[in-house]
Amino acid sequence: MQFVKKKTKILAHRTVIRETIERVPFRFQLASPRDIVDGRKNGNEPLAESFEEMDLNPKIKEVLAESGFRRPTEIQAMAIPKLMQRKSAVIAAETGSGKSLAYMLPLVHNMFHDKFTMRSITRQKNPRAVILVPTRELALQVLSVLSSFLLNGRMRAIASLEQFGSRKKMEDPFDVLVTSPTRLLQLIEHNEILTSELKYMVIDEADSLFDSEFARDTLNLIQILTDEKRPIPLEYINIVSATITRSTFERIVTKNIHVLLNELKQRFILIRNPGNAKLEISLQILDKYHDDYFMVFCNDKVQCNKIFDYYYRHNLKQCGIIHGGVSFEDIRILICTDIAARGIDYPHCDHVLMFDFPRSPVDYLHRAGRTARVTKQGRKPGRVTSLVTRKDKVIARFIQLAIQRKVPVTDLTEDSENVAKAKIKINTRIKSFKEAKKLIKARSRGLIE
Repeated sequence: MQFVKKKTKILAHRTVIRETIERVPFRFQLASPRDIVDGRKNGNEPLAESFEEMDLNPKIKEVLAESGFRRPTEIQAMAIPKLMQRKSAVIAAETGSGKSLAYMLPLVHNMFHDKFTMRSITRQKNPRAVILVPTRELALQVLSVLSSFLLNGRMRAIASLEQFGSRKKMEDPFDVLVTSPTRLLQLIEHNEILTSELKYMVIDEADSLFDSEFARDTLNLIQILTDEKRPIPLEYINIVSATITRSTFERIVTKNIHVLLNELKQRFILIRNPGNAKLEISLQILDKYHDDYFMVFCNDKVQCNKIFDYYYRHNLKQCGIIHGGVSFEDIRILICTDIAARGIDYPHCDHVLMFDFPRSPVDYLHRAGRTARVTKQGRKPGRVTSLVTRKDKVIARFIQLAIQRKVPVTDLTEDSENVAKAKIKINTRIKSFKEAKKLIKARSRGLIE
């Protein structure tokens, strides 16, 4: 039954993606859904080895140099030149690969071009770009990075994810709005912002925004903002995610999408009697690796609060739960759920502890990737420790197989469903065989004819 539910959820997710594509006008789509632009296979256009080689605005290069960024990651080298041509695209790459800069730099470059070449003017309540994100924490992080590039061009970005407290920010002119789909619909409905000059749209952490909580609002926005009757047509839509389904948008992919990083040290600990045993074992792990910075993952907020209280009672004072206003620099043990941590930059993370085992291989991929984020010096490998209970054994086994075979975890998701079907068939046959055996015995005793 559990696998039937999982399959239903996957099919529902695919339906949402398909509906999204159907609502996007033809000019945003490719002629063939199988078209893939892959920079690694394009011999005529070798990938840039430094940001200096790219045709980015000099003001952007200045900020990159000051921040210590000199070499682009693979997805950045592939995506930036393509997006500078104002093309709609799906940016799909493994967690921690630098996808945020991959879409931000060409966005800022194009906006600089509009401002200084086409004399675009920053207007009140009239943004030229909107970036959709699922959480407040990610919005603030995107805003911080984006603002550092916009300041050089005398442009402004704001974030608005709450009904109260953001009206004052909108009184002054701004160029980019970072918000959630639900909040953006509210702003449009109440005429708090206008979309007449909106040209660029980014859907960040798309797997979350196409999930049940945001899906309908995201679809409605795409329909509204791609309306051909708008005075200024939308130039492109970028969809950004670490996990993405095939679509008719142009795709920019990297070879490691959905693949677990080889350099990670991954350990699975089987917990036979959960209860307090999980709490005690997690304390032992935190004590053993006392110099590591941890992200402790739970499946819900209730469990997060429970663990936080337990750790605090055991004198682990440098722990915290992700919420607005948290300063990550002071936290050694960050307790969070998948949604709360999605896209958040916690550069110190040395060790991911999965207190609750993830519900799917893709969630495992997202969590594990938190301790292998791309830094200025390159990729920083780390540790992943998972506490596995009896109900998690099947999915944990398939993830271990993915690690051993070095194949995408999504390939094994279908295998796990097939195995589940096979188990059901075997159990049905065993049941039928037992019933047939009872029937033969009953007949031999003359109990039935």
